[in-house]
Amino acid sequence: MPTAATRRTSAVTLAALVLALVGACGPWASDDVAPTTSAPSPTVGPTATPAPTRTPGDTSTVGPTSTADPLSTAGTSAADAALLARALRDGVTVRSSGPSTGPVALRVLADAPARLLDDGSVRVPLAAGTGAVVVAPAPWRLDVLPDGTALVLRGEVPVAGVRAQPDGRLRTLARTEAGGARSDVAVLRAGDEPTSVWFTARAVLDVAWGEREGGRSLAVTPADWARGGGLAADALVPAQVVAAAPEAGAPTMLDQLACHQRGARHKDVWNIEPWRPRVSALELVATRCNPT
Repeated sequence: MPTAATRRTSAVTLAALVLALVGACGPWASDDVAPTTSAPSPTVGPTATPAPTRTPGDTSTVGPTSTADPLSTAGTSAADAALLARALRDGVTVRSSGPSTGPVALRVLADAPARLLDDGSVRVPLAAGTGAVVVAPAPWRLDVLPDGTALVLRGEVPVAGVRAQPDGRLRTLARTEAGGARSDVAVLRAGDEPTSVWFTARAVLDVAWGEREGGRSLAVTPADWARGGGLAADALVPAQVVAAAPEAGAPTMLDQLACHQRGARHKDVWNIEPWRPRVSALELVATRCNPT
């Protein structure tokens, strides 16, 4: 059986191939499920929602820790080291619970309160021109990916993801080594418009077996965070689908899932089937992720 790392690499590679093909013909919605328009995301801004009351032992949504831009002194090794120490000391802990992992935590140094959303994800809003520092405390570690999204890992297993919303890219400020494992310290700076750090341990809302067309079918309902795409979603979604339904680790099902992630992001449900043949990326696109 393929390892988690192998499945992740296979899914990301297939997704990259599909992306190149989809770019030429645009996204689609399969005939079996009508496309819908997602509800608008909550307004992001430093004063859009008052900070919730903090209860003992709950640090998921807390107020700002300072009034100065946390990145105002970044740029030299000494300043970066001081910023890292400050993030670990003064950053607030935000938590999101995954379907099989339980709560996953990050430390975020920013000047606005975190907001816990209905789907269990957390947003930390940033006003224009301000920034935030993101650290994954042990036993988790942070891996900033080339597209500016990031994975939270436990060992080699993706357990959560981080992205900028609506715009921006995370970048690596520093790297730490603990027990032979590298963990990145990420920073995100808002540009001329507000943005936010969007963190979730729940990229998949539901996974359910049923019957469809030629036989058994797995219905995957992605979270809005996953619909934004990116390398972190490419890895986190299949990891959570396979954790919930191990049969989905078959190459044909991973291929179909990656195809839906790239070409059918806004469908309500992604249906993938174990009985469909494994085909090339070109044929996957031509059959709208449903090869026969």
